[in-house]
Amino acid sequence: MPYLDDTDRIIAFGRSGATSCERSAERFHEDAVIDPIGTMARFGPRQIVVVMPEGEDEGGSGFFELPPAEPPRSGPDGMAWNGRDSAGGRSALPLASRTPEGATIVQRIEFEVAAGTEGGWLLKPHVKRASQQDREAFCAAVEVLLQWPKGSFREKVKIEKERRSLVTKHRMAVSRAYSWAFGDKNETSLSLCSGPAEPQTAGAVLRNSRTFASARVGWMGTGDASFKDPLAVQRFQHHYRDEIDWVTTFMLPHHGSAHNFGPSLFVVDAELWVAAA
Repeated sequence: MPYLDDTDRIIAFGRSGATSCERSAERFHEDAVIDPIGTMARFGPRQIVVVMPEGEDEGGSGFFELPPAEPPRSGPDGMAWNGRDSAGGRSALPLASRTPEGATIVQRIEFEVAAGTEGGWLLKPHVKRASQQDREAFCAAVEVLLQWPKGSFREKVKIEKERRSLVTKHRMAVSRAYSWAFGDKNETSLSLCSGPAEPQTAGAVLRNSRTFASARVGWMGTGDASFKDPLAVQRFQHHYRDEIDWVTTFMLPHHGSAHNFGPSLFVVDAELWVAAA
């Protein structure tokens, strides 16, 4: 899942309140905002892998303060897979760290399934976080609405008791702060590219009675990513520079919302464009 720090999770909770008619949130939703790793651990997963936003710096997350960990990989059962550095080992930064709860936090990650075989598959995530300007506006709005001292939000939400208070007692204030700071924009979102690990050697494919030398079968899911900003599109394309020419199916962001995507910014040359209701 995407890495969301304390602020990001409260922002996501605010958006939920601002876009829902429900007066209260489900307990599971509240728990996931307060303690996401502990909440997911209830389901007994073999491992939890958290993907950090691209360009995340050292000061923002505490990633480099955590102990290093082995890259995530499959267990003894089922098809083998492993996580590898999508930067190709070009960076001196650690690939993975371990949280006190046992989750693995990763950067620049891609997952190889059945690596080295003819049917090898690649899963490559990308996380784009909300803009720093919008995040700061949200924090300031909460401080005003709850009469907190200016600049105190970030320290307060580090405390579990304060986070629980925000999602149980102050949901309306958090929702109002989101509407004021973000409007109809979305917060942090995760995209995922899926396709053959070696598409150029994946074999021929027959389509419309024509034979092609290689199989262009890549799938691109974009979540709630925003492609209205040319710079955001450029960074997205750079992240998937090795895969983007092999994408044939493109899931339009946010179900095809015009707020997230426009035809003037061409993201990928796909053959099938899907707007999932």
